[in-house]
Amino acid sequence: MNKKRGLFLALIICFAFMQAAFAGDDSETSGQGSINWSKKEIVFTGDGAPNLLAPNAASARLGAERAAELVALRNALEAIKGVKIRAGQTVGDKMAKNNAIAAGVEGVVKGFIVKETRYYSDGGVQRDLVIPLDGILTQAILGDELKKTAAPAGGAEKKSEAAPAPGPAAPAEERVAEAKNTGLVVIARGFKIVPVLAPKIIDQDGKDVYDVTMVEETAENGIAAYMKDENAAKGDRRVTDNPLIVKALNTPNSVDLVVSNADAAKIRQAADVLAKGRVVIVRD
Repeated sequence: MNKKRGLFLALIICFAFMQAAFAGDDSETSGQGSINWSKKEIVFTGDGAPNLLAPNAASARLGAERAAELVALRNALEAIKGVKIRAGQTVGDKMAKNNAIAAGVEGVVKGFIVKETRYYSDGGVQRDLVIPLDGILTQAILGDELKKTAAPAGGAEKKSEAAPAPGPAAPAEERVAEAKNTGLVVIARGFKIVPVLAPKIIDQDGKDVYDVTMVEETAENGIAAYMKDENAAKGDRRVTDNPLIVKALNTPNSVDLVVSNADAAKIRQAADVLAKGRVVIVRD
């Protein structure tokens, strides 16, 4: 009896740890799959039935695998079209107006990653495909808006001027005070924020503080991620080790965030870091 009780307690503890690990993830259902706004990936499922006219079982299963992939890809493309870029605009809207963007998105979707394959006794196959939102997909969708990074003229690196002789080291407390922020965490609870690919942060005067045009086209973090748990957000790889933490005052459209003018000034001082897309938004 004691052994059974110990095993039961161990399972409870294991389950608790698993829950804690995923507590900060912000996901939503989309069609036949889901969008994880914390990991910034889309996972879609496709089912494939076996070809009963196939010459053998191996051939039937191969056909079922391919059918499952095609269904998942179709589901993925339709769901990506429904992803919101900003208030009043979806990926599908932008694809419909720009053939190059449409081709780019479709090309990325075709380069899917098979996450899991399940085989059934009747020969049917079910496949989960995962497509990262950041990186090449963000570049395909927002490449015309992202900040362009010009290469040095002639391809040569610009030589820096000779550095002045080092002076006496600053006191420890001053060095801590001068530590640069490594990212931005915006606490936006209570506003029913809708996750989008390119959110905007503005100050109390309505002036832009952070948006897609300030993020470098080579940024691999996208524009912003979303999380449910504040502590998980502060420890996220995008913003560690010293994130700037600010609170949103309100939102004009359930997408963009208004911060105080004082916080806006701090955010603007971290422009070089935010150009890498190191932003996490905490929402309900």
